[in-house]
Amino acid sequence: MEPVELDELLRRSSVESLHARLTPETHHLIDATKLGLLPEGAVLVNSARGGLLDYAPLPELLRSGRLGALALDVHDIEPPPADWPLHDAPNVVTAPHLAGATRQTAHRAAAITAAEAGRFVRGEKLAHPANPEVQEAARP
Repeated sequence: MEPVELDELLRRSSVESLHARLTPETHHLIDATKLGLLPEGAVLVNSARGGLLDYAPLPELLRSGRLGALALDVHDIEPPPADWPLHDAPNVVTAPHLAGATRQTAHRAAAITAAEAGRFVRGEKLAHPANPEVQEAARP
């Protein structure tokens, strides 16, 4: 398969799954215009970041069938408000931002955390520091 620009990718996709970082450049990467490029009845999945998707046009696109289904593990507002218009939509599946929370990821996270705690107690350099600049500044 050859690489294509986003607009062409959307025109060709009956299922589109978002997997991108949220940056100022990718905020609302998929907006009403981009959603309009998807084929009639396409399925959209967002398990990356809520801000990648403009949620405003979704209710009408889903009601009309222009968008066939929507699967979300992330929202633009988390949790979505009680009056969110898609709570009871039959063609929408949502998860509370935990699609990656499997037994395997929980075990791996626990093992990494235990190993890091051991490194810290022994005064060793951490393998996975969230803020390495702090670790470097604390070294004698």
